[in-house]
Amino acid sequence: MVGLARETGGYEEVHLPDAAALPLEDGAVDLAVAYMSLHDIEDLAGTLRETARVLQPGGRLCAAIVHPLASAHLGSEAETPYFEPGHYTDVVERDGIEMAFHGIHRPLQAYFEALHDAGLVVERLREPAPSDEDIAALPELAKVRRRPAFLPWLAVRR
Repeated sequence: MVGLARETGGYEEVHLPDAAALPLEDGAVDLAVAYMSLHDIEDLAGTLRETARVLQPGGRLCAAIVHPLASAHLGSEAETPYFEPGHYTDVVERDGIEMAFHGIHRPLQAYFEALHDAGLVVERLREPAPSDEDIAALPELAKVRRRPAFLPWLAVRR
């Protein structure tokens, strides 16, 4: 993806850094996006501290993760107890294509303690549920009415 982004010529710079060691000045950005990635990162605390460092005061982090109530059930209960972090693999098949998603389950407290310790305050949190129309169009969404699949939030740097 980095190579393709560079080839477009549409960006001044394209980086592929460690998320816990960004090549940016303190307060360099007003918005950071971590979409479906924080649950894949080993050093969650370091990544959130680094995100807060590069955000301007009042800057925002827009993030979404696999909801911990969902990720706790991606492995067997013995492999991934809710209150203990653990790696998981979720294999999904759709239209004859199979994909394996690897991630790290963490309880909610782990995310919110790391946000707090990094100096980030959650402004909004959502637990989206599918509508009747969504389920009519894609019946497999019915399962996320019982247990949320994703957890998006917006946090601000103090």
